[in-house]
Amino acid sequence: MNSIALLKRHIPRAEINRKILRSLPKKFAPKVTTLQDSTLISAMETLTLFSELEEFDNQLRRYDEEDEVPRKKTLALHADDSNEDSDEDIALLTKKFQKNLAKKKSAN
Repeated sequence: MNSIALLKRHIPRAEINRKILRSLPKKFAPKVTTLQDSTLISAMETLTLFSELEEFDNQLRRYDEEDEVPRKKTLALHADDSNEDSDEDIALLTKKFQKNLAKKKSAN
């Protein structure tokens, strides 16, 4: 802006503010839309515009920090009565083993 002022060319404040708003990243889109819809953008000082944008950026950072709070993972465990199942399996294997042993003895 200073170099243009040296050329003695006057750029209206509204045009400067619009150019600043166009140069902002996408994360500022809601604020840019609000400011563009405002009729005060043409009368707003550039310093005031920067203050508004800085305040919005600080808000975004606070929201991001709140989102980054590590959430505790919960783990639900299901209790299983595997002792009963294994007891039944052992009993079945014992019966089969005894039958096979009896068959071998009778075959001899």
